[in-house]
Amino acid sequence: MRYTYNLEIYKFALSLVEVFQLLPLIIISFISRFFSKKLDVGIGPDPLINNVFHKKSLDLNGFLSETFCYKNYYVTNNFDIIFYSNKRLVLLSILLLRWPFLYCIFKYRSMIVYFNGGPLSTQSYFLWRFEPFLYYLANIKTIVLAYGSDVQDLHKTSNYLFKHAVSSDYPNHRYKRNKIVSKVDLWTNRGSHVIAGCDWIEFMNHWDSLLLSHFCIEQKQCNDSFKKRDSNGTFKILHAPNHRTIKGTSYIEDAVTSLKLEGLDIELQIIERVSNQEVIDLIKNSDLIVDQLIGGWYAMFAIEAMSLGKPVICYLRNDFLEFYRTVGLLELNECPIINATPLNIKDVIRTQYNQRDLLVKFGLAGRAYVEKHHSLDYIGSHFTSVLKSLGIEPRIKVN
Repeated sequence: MRYTYNLEIYKFALSLVEVFQLLPLIIISFISRFFSKKLDVGIGPDPLINNVFHKKSLDLNGFLSETFCYKNYYVTNNFDIIFYSNKRLVLLSILLLRWPFLYCIFKYRSMIVYFNGGPLSTQSYFLWRFEPFLYYLANIKTIVLAYGSDVQDLHKTSNYLFKHAVSSDYPNHRYKRNKIVSKVDLWTNRGSHVIAGCDWIEFMNHWDSLLLSHFCIEQKQCNDSFKKRDSNGTFKILHAPNHRTIKGTSYIEDAVTSLKLEGLDIELQIIERVSNQEVIDLIKNSDLIVDQLIGGWYAMFAIEAMSLGKPVICYLRNDFLEFYRTVGLLELNECPIINATPLNIKDVIRTQYNQRDLLVKFGLAGRAYVEKHHSLDYIGSHFTSVLKSLGIEPRIKVN
């Protein structure tokens, strides 16, 4: 009970602070539109590794860009600006007119944000509702992306197993639903351009452009990864769950345990909360990658593995495959991912174990697929087209 009262007092105090901040923020945002902004694109504030690659894709196309985030994250800390090195700075930011927001409106001509919102979304009671309007006053264009939980209103999904998994891994997600719905509606209606893709399409109301997903990767780091392993050696499988139930980890463990009892020489390595570089190194020394068996589409881990020439098992929903084929983003049988569900994962792994000579074929197809759909060039060209449509031209001429 005391916790509930303390939370209500905190919300009341925060709302009072925000009431007094709103008018100054409106005035300052309008003033900032007349200032020359040094950078073309700011990317943040969620500390996602794809932001780092988005910056690289923009750099290739002549845009001056910068990544920013609230705080470090174990996957990577390779961000240009990290606003909050400790919790005290969060409070200081609130009291000092949200200085990360002020930094952004005087620095960037446009911003790439997620449905969580930008800097005003942190520790905000109601100011986040005004954030798109303040960017409009500041003459800043906003490109809005999804990444997962920022759009996942479970009322909208027909995937009951996914709903079950989220309820298991994140039981508090139900309390965030109203805010998630409100933010999706806000940024869908007020963002300058919304890009959809992945399985997020199930949760989104509208999009201005569509990709298989906005994730991209720098493939040149993967040139030494084509190593054909001993066909008679231990079969090494790698799985990296950030959410065990959502990724279907228990089904993978049970399948491998059962296959071992059959006499198959299999080793399953499960890695959690490690840096991206460690993940890359482990992928290179694996025979087969298992991404997820629940959600219905692939994400960054599968893309990294395919880029390294490794075969990938992942659950791909047929309705998503049919949709992306119908709209022209995917050709028939183009995606080289080996499709599997919790019900057949054991049989799928056994097949790959017994047909190791085909894994090289899957690996080569995976690299070609990533080059076509998730390279820096491809995603960068899409961002470039969007930015130009919003009146943001690159400052550097690229040959």
